[in-house]
Amino acid sequence: MKKLIKPLGIISAVSFVLMIAGGIILLFTPMGVPAIYEGTNGFGVFDFRFSYTADNVMTIFSHYTGDRSTDWVRYYVIDFIFAFFAACFMISLPLRFYAEDDRHYLLFRASVFSALMTLLFNVIENILILRLLNITPYFSEGEADIASGITVLKWVFAAVWLGSSLLFIIATIIHGVRQKYHLRRLKK
Repeated sequence: MKKLIKPLGIISAVSFVLMIAGGIILLFTPMGVPAIYEGTNGFGVFDFRFSYTADNVMTIFSHYTGDRSTDWVRYYVIDFIFAFFAACFMISLPLRFYAEDDRHYLLFRASVFSALMTLLFNVIENILILRLLNITPYFSEGEADIASGITVLKWVFAAVWLGSSLLFIIATIIHGVRQKYHLRRLKK
């Protein structure tokens, strides 16, 4: 496993840089959030909300002032790419630390599982919102509620990933420092 530390570190760093680049494109270019924010009169994208209602969806899609389908589809294509790189980072980071020290298996599993669930729910959320966009105004309140519930699950699993990954990385670093300290004491 020790041989994997450097390659996993490189994969983690590259995916982090690509995730940040995707986030910048998503947040600051006219292909991303600015176009949606302008067309929704300040409501923004559904991805950034913890939850939303069927009335929110109907109001936003019905009163959108830009080219509704082009702007939203373009945003979600970029979001799919961003989600892929975010998932690569979210999985490779715990793998890199697990290659260094495999003592904290449950935290490692929680990190990887929550990363996979975050990606899965993000993809499902994007597909559902694009579907709602495509069938507006003929969607049911239940369909919008399901999309909102999926968004909530995405954020919950993202929070679980953050917490479990931080605990896992801190525990691994502390264990490594202790091990080095004990080795130094034995040499004396």
